Amino acid sequence: MAGKDPTKKLIDDLATQTATIKKENDSTKRDKFKEINLSFTKEIMDIVKPKELKMPSFTSYDRSRNPVEHVDIYQEWIVIHGTHEPLLCKGFPSHS
Repeated sequence: MAGKDPTKKLIDDLATQTATIKKENDSTKRDKFKEINLSFTKEIMDIVKPKELKMPSFTSYDRSRNPVEHVDIYQEWIVIHGTHEPLLCKGFPSHS
């Protein structure tokens, strides 16, 4: 009696599990973006980053430094480049 190759079955099972996990992750990401977008006013949602404005490249906050200093760096950069406060809000959304 020739059954399905056990290795092939494992590969098929892993492919199915991977597809399920990817689908769940994509759904979670979409939900998170909706949650963030709902916390913004129309003014903030409508702001578009000027094409010539290059966002600063600094490390993500890793809790090893003062969080206020971390946000201050970004805020000062935004002010120096004459951009608007709504863009600052998009860079650091608050989560309830």
